[in-house]
Amino acid sequence: MDMTEGAVKAIQDPVREAERLTKAVTLIPTPDPRRQLLVQSGTFQDFIVPPPPREHDVYSLADLISYALDKPKAVVWHNETCVTLVLDDDDRRDTVTFDLLKTDAWKKLEAIDEQPVAFSQREFIRLLRLYFGIGEEVITQFRKIDFKVINEGTGQIGKSQESLGRQINAEVRGTADLPEDLIFNVAIYQSSGERQQYAVRLLLEYDATGQKIIAMVESGLLSELEENHQAVIHERLQSSLEGDKDHPSVPVYFGSP
Repeated sequence: MDMTEGAVKAIQDPVREAERLTKAVTLIPTPDPRRQLLVQSGTFQDFIVPPPPREHDVYSLADLISYALDKPKAVVWHNETCVTLVLDDDDRRDTVTFDLLKTDAWKKLEAIDEQPVAFSQREFIRLLRLYFGIGEEVITQFRKIDFKVINEGTGQIGKSQESLGRQINAEVRGTADLPEDLIFNVAIYQSSGERQQYAVRLLLEYDATGQKIIAMVESGLLSELEENHQAVIHERLQSSLEGDKDHPSVPVYFGSP
């Protein structure tokens, strides 16, 4: 559809005027960071700078709970990485956060859970000592593994073509005393007040040819333990933030705001 020159001008003029007014607006800082001078078309007026959202971090869940009390519009969210208190659920600006920081041991388990890892004998012993705090009485049995003997025993069985029982095979290979799993306690989080330990089971296999110890985490275990810990946090929050006739309850949700 063709437009006349006048019609085009009628559309362009307001747009140009708006652009001119926008360009004419200037904010000048003042010694008070809460105020600026707004200059527009040669006139000056005070401009109140909105304060930035408060983003507090607290040391423990107890600190967050204390902060949440007597806040009528507060709401709490929690997940496997943090607990977040939103002080006013209407604008969601000011928050208080308690970070749930995972231990190095748990991160190692997560990596193994994602992809089973084949460790050398030395690497596996270092893992047990440095990350999982396994005592020497348990580690000793892994120090005694002789992969050369295992390989030789396997070869002898293969050459003889004899049908031997599982226990006899194990004794020939030198693996009769090696465990098929390893159970120990480890904390999910290192954050204050959240250092409860949980029993974890590593499944073990032995690769004689590659001289490796293959470690796997029991399927679904880590997720289950994290969910259990979240359930404990949820219960603590709900019981601590339950209201009464004079104070409203603070809602508690799984997830993030």
